[in-house]
Amino acid sequence: MRNDMEEQAEAAEVIGDYLKGTEGILTDLFQSGFATVHDGTLEELGAAAASGRQYGMTVLADMLEELRVLLDAQRHQARGENRQVYVIYGKLNQYLEICARRLEISRAACRLGIGGGTEDAESK
Repeated sequence: MRNDMEEQAEAAEVIGDYLKGTEGILTDLFQSGFATVHDGTLEELGAAAASGRQYGMTVLADMLEELRVLLDAQRHQARGENRQVYVIYGKLNQYLEICARRLEISRAACRLGIGGGTEDAESK
């Protein structure tokens, strides 16, 4: 039977992989440009949003879905790019950075055996 620390460590790895994958989607989007977004990229954004919901990361999932919808709508407009796409993209990058930092704290807490990062070392 696995203990709580092992489960937390495994969960941290799964979330870490998810965050890296999501970051990769955003990097690919940036490199290919916002004006001509491929169907595959939109599908990846949708899948990342769905996974985020499954992991309980609804704020991230909502932002990913909003970006997907805006990018899809932008493909059908003649006016050019929507400023809101850049705003959400920037927020997503900041949010992912915060998530990565928080995940590292949780991983360190697990290694130290002090829980999921919500307790301090003196309380143990």
